Amino acid sequence: MSPGPERYLSLHVNIPISHPELLDGLEYWLQLGLLSDRHVRELCRQYLVCPVPVPEMEPELATASQSKRNESQESVAVFNAESPAESHVQRHGWMSQFLQGLMNEVSVIWLLCLGVFLVVVSSGVLAASQWQHVPPIGQYGILFGYTIAFVIASLWTGAQPQLQVTSWMLQIASLLIIPVNFWMMDGFHLLQTPLGMGIAAIAALTLSGATLRLMPRPLNPTEVIANAIGLSWLHWGWGWAPVPLMATYAGCIGTSLVLFQQDRRSPSSAEPDLTQPWWVRFVQSDIVLPFAVLLLLFRAGVVAAVPLQQLGLALGICGWLLCWLSRKDRAKQTWYGIGVGLLIVGWFAGIAAEPPWQALLVSGLGLWLLGDRLFRYRQPREVVGIVLLGLASVGLLVRIIPLEMRNAVIAMCTAGFGPLGMPDALWGVGLYPYLWGV
Repeated sequence: MSPGPERYLSLHVNIPISHPELLDGLEYWLQLGLLSDRHVRELCRQYLVCPVPVPEMEPELATASQSKRNESQESVAVFNAESPAESHVQRHGWMSQFLQGLMNEVSVIWLLCLGVFLVVVSSGVLAASQWQHVPPIGQYGILFGYTIAFVIASLWTGAQPQLQVTSWMLQIASLLIIPVNFWMMDGFHLLQTPLGMGIAAIAALTLSGATLRLMPRPLNPTEVIANAIGLSWLHWGWGWAPVPLMATYAGCIGTSLVLFQQDRRSPSSAEPDLTQPWWVRFVQSDIVLPFAVLLLLFRAGVVAAVPLQQLGLALGICGWLLCWLSRKDRAKQTWYGIGVGLLIVGWFAGIAAEPPWQALLVSGLGLWLLGDRLFRYRQPREVVGIVLLGLASVGLLVRIIPLEMRNAVIAMCTAGFGPLGMPDALWGVGLYPYLWGV
């Protein structure tokens, strides 16, 4: 039996307009569904409005106000005509905000670039003419002056609300130059003379204080700030033979542990807000600490001439760190590619060593990243990568076994099963548990 047509109830209510509970009653009826939003608007428009008294004006003022009113109406009409385009621009979110902020700061950036250009040109002229007459303390003093100028400029622009992009760039530039200062202190051998030791101590304390000032605690945990300062101090004492390798591995392992713990403490389900400008989504520690580690690797491998075979694990750790920090944000996919490249270079560098335990550890880091990607994306290519890298790891594991022990196992199997197919047949037996597990 089909239901009959809906019946409506006509209700007439006489309520004083000044009743204190009138608006609450309309809101309650609106929540119950007895009134629609359109009905409430019509009631308010019909009964709850009053004319605004217009003050009397002199004829001249009235004429001026009328002309302004006409101009405002024309501007409103133009705004309404252009509103679809503007709403379309607003849909693009952070890009339009970035371009607007960039245009607001372009004059300051040009002035900064002009100043840096003039400083570089003047320094080049000085280097070409009188650089050989400048003592090492004076040479480092020029770099220290550049760094302090960048720090002061970043602090000043940070206090200006309209110069936040410029402040962010100057802060990052200052934090990236600070480890270079410690490198130059050691490279110019300032610690070998009393005057140089005094200047190095003042500069080191000043630059450490600048790091504390540019990396405030609410945004950066204490261990991150300590790690940034420690990576700079690790550039001292490289005149002793074991220091370059020890400092490089200390910086790589310590930074990886600190940033890994920081990443674990961050909400795992939080996705990056793509509506924010790109410079907001980049945390200072995500840029400064990996750069400082890469600087240690560059100095150890290129300047200190540490053999590449000894730096395989350090390269792999640095590559794993870049991949791990950039795995959630598409804006950092370039970092992910650089990290993969460092992992590959570290793996091949570790293969050349005997025994190849560094390459085996780098393989473990690669399997860690592939497992994380498989858990998050569940793509077949991650499975293929895990299988292939696992097979390579098995081969490296065999190479780690001492040669005498391998020969003893081959001799025992040959005596027990005969020489046919030996020792290649042992690979099939050894790989069977791995393939069964896969």
